[in-house]
Amino acid sequence: MHRRVALTGLLLCAAAPLAAQSSDPWAALRRPNSFTPRPTTGAITENDLRSRIFRFAADSMQGRLLGAPGNVKGTDYIAAELRRLGLEPAGENGTYFQTLPLVSRGLDTTSALTVGDRTFRPWGDFIPRDQGPGTRAIAGVPVVWGGDFSDTTTRLSAEAAAGKLVVLVSSAPVPGNPPGVPNRGEVNTLYRNAAGVAIIALDGMPAADVEGFQQPLELILGDENPALPAYLYISKAMGEALMGGPTAGLATGAAGRPVAGEVRWVNTPSPNPARNVVAILRGSDPALRNEYVAIGAHNDHVGTGRPVAHDSVYIVNHLFRQQGAEDPPVDSLT
Repeated sequence: MHRRVALTGLLLCAAAPLAAQSSDPWAALRRPNSFTPRPTTGAITENDLRSRIFRFAADSMQGRLLGAPGNVKGTDYIAAELRRLGLEPAGENGTYFQTLPLVSRGLDTTSALTVGDRTFRPWGDFIPRDQGPGTRAIAGVPVVWGGDFSDTTTRLSAEAAAGKLVVLVSSAPVPGNPPGVPNRGEVNTLYRNAAGVAIIALDGMPAADVEGFQQPLELILGDENPALPAYLYISKAMGEALMGGPTAGLATGAAGRPVAGEVRWVNTPSPNPARNVVAILRGSDPALRNEYVAIGAHNDHVGTGRPVAHDSVYIVNHLFRQQGAEDPPVDSLT
């Protein structure tokens, strides 16, 4: 079977040689932030790499966040280099580009859920987590009390949760999560056949976390949309409405009241194309020319953050975060 090559985001990167590392901790502060491209040579030299990396990582590329203008500039640069080197375009319509269906996926804020005669609205009464286009509907399904998710001896079983909206609490703290919020992957795994999960945790959630959950997600749409339960963080008042009264002392498996309405998500296409860069370098061996080796690399990066001084970042990372990613970020120094 023939296999097709995808030279995605062809980019040469190299770590600085250990010999070039100075014992002076401030040496990096004296390095230039720009580099004038030099003519290339037959061998790959440091200057060859600098000529490309300084350009590809320049501030004008804006961190090359997927779907941002800087990433378009970056992929244009890669395609131009592939064209200059004589590689065959293997993208769409004779180009080097494969366009990805990148969308900004956010909540339709007119969404609402009703229990009995009470209507509950997003962000104030519940926070929906986006589980993707395959998220199950919860309108009219049976509602059941799931107990304390942290207590593996008494929480609702996976079998009893199938096809239902499971209302629960979680008492054990999870590092990195707001109070009362369990690990979503673990909940999804256990209750993968449930219609939905509603976790009573909204009242104690910090405002910053609530704000963070409101930010749209950048998503590449795919052919696979796995069916997953709807996932909500809800207020105590909404939990009591679902269960018909206070939840303290409820027996696991107790029946609640069904919900009406739906949570809707809106996909907004990216204003800038998100692209792979794809090219073919033909071999000359007649027996092997229809076999391919795929080589890939990221052409995107993290975008831009809050403005900081280059020197101050270096000082923080080298003096206050000597373990790198193992050390917590430093927001301010006193």
